[in-house]
Amino acid sequence: MSKDIGKRVLETVGKASMPVSVEYIAQRVNVGWGTALRYALELVAAGKINGMKTTKSWVFWIQNSTKEDIE
Repeated sequence: MSKDIGKRVLETVGKASMPVSVEYIAQRVNVGWGTALRYALELVAAGKINGMKTTKSWVFWIQNSTKEDIE
């Protein structure tokens, strides 16, 4: 995982006040939808964020995130 993109995805999810979509992540990190999904799923697999498949796509969040979780 590219540390830069992965870090930016983690920061984007961590700063959000509610679960975010792949499109939300992609727009803020300035990457394609598929790239945003890939990095978000890698972060889920690493246990850094939570993710859930919905009927439309995926949503991601950090449970009770703190500043230390993002850094």
